[in-house]
Amino acid sequence: MTRRLSARTRTFVRTHSGPDGLRLVQLAVRLRSWALRQPERARLEWRRHRHHGLQMVSVAPGPSVAFQEGPRTPEVSIVVPVYNHLDLTRRCLAAVAAHTDHSLIEVIVVDDCSTDETPAWLGRTTGVRVLRQQPNQGVGGAMARGAAEARGEHILFLNNDTEPQPGWLDALVDAIALPDVVAAGSRLVYPSGLMQECGAVVARDGNGVNLGNGRDPDSPEWRHVRDVD
Repeated sequence: MTRRLSARTRTFVRTHSGPDGLRLVQLAVRLRSWALRQPERARLEWRRHRHHGLQMVSVAPGPSVAFQEGPRTPEVSIVVPVYNHLDLTRRCLAAVAAHTDHSLIEVIVVDDCSTDETPAWLGRTTGVRVLRQQPNQGVGGAMARGAAEARGEHILFLNNDTEPQPGWLDALVDAIALPDVVAAGSRLVYPSGLMQECGAVVARDGNGVNLGNGRDPDSPEWRHVRDVD
């Protein structure tokens, strides 16, 4: 929520600085609020109005994340491609750190030439291997770079807009250990609590369907291992 100026403050600023001064103060308040929650929007608005002499001050984008040092050859290499959207990356890595056995993993973040506070924040993390792309090569290039640098027995690609839950990695490792299984995926659940997908199927005409989209993820029909495309 954007903070608003009180009526008394608006009257004081308008009296001493005129309408233009009031608008600038209101803009500065909005910029500060956006910088805390929507840094991309704050930067765009600042660029539009910087001729007024407003200065953009960096705001600490949340605490850093720490992982314990794992084995030289981990069981799973978690590759997270990122490009801006630090708020998503921070929540994703915090969830991984909270719900994963650090002795089993290495975490590789491939920063695809981010232009926000992502590089600085990643520099404050511990136990994370940070690879920087130059120039931006897209998500495919970032995933390929992470896979090439991975040391684990298995590679897990994780979007930075996901927040893993307790038990997530154990279930995937158990699935990949089944006979004839070469790849495994998780149930994906929207923030609303409804399911995004529990795997997908591809028809002969090439069209794909996400299984369970919009359904209850805790329903028994979605809580078992199944073959998917």
